[in-house]
Amino acid sequence: MAKFNYKFASVQRIKNTIEKKVQKELSVIDLEIEKAKIKLSELEAEKKRRKEELKLKKSVKVAELNFYDNFEKNMIVKINSVEKEILNLETSRRIKQEELVEKSKETKMFEKLEIKHHGEFLKEQDKLEQIELDDIATKKFVRSMKK
Repeated sequence: MAKFNYKFASVQRIKNTIEKKVQKELSVIDLEIEKAKIKLSELEAEKKRRKEELKLKKSVKVAELNFYDNFEKNMIVKINSVEKEILNLETSRRIKQEELVEKSKETKMFEKLEIKHHGEFLKEQDKLEQIELDDIATKKFVRSMKK
């Protein structure tokens, strides 16, 4: 029996490689989102801790009050910056997910095509084998008739 040779094997291999690359890029974006969320929660915790620290003091100087006010404004700016970064990362994540869906569809299409071609190959091989068996049976019958 002949070996099955899928004519789109190289294309299928490339499609699989591209799909894995997109999956890896998506996981990197997910990791960046998680890091940004951790950073955001740390900033919010620091802001809250400093606010509680200020509330616990019995007397506060004007300079300290100005320092805490500036600190809080700075923390708000940092928090907003991290939130914008998270939004940008989530947008790029959605884009990568859509790209991954498209690449997965292409990969599955080539897998289905391979299955179809393999089935056709097997049918053709069965036909060739049947022709060969018929030929052998005919030759055997002719030999038996000569005797």
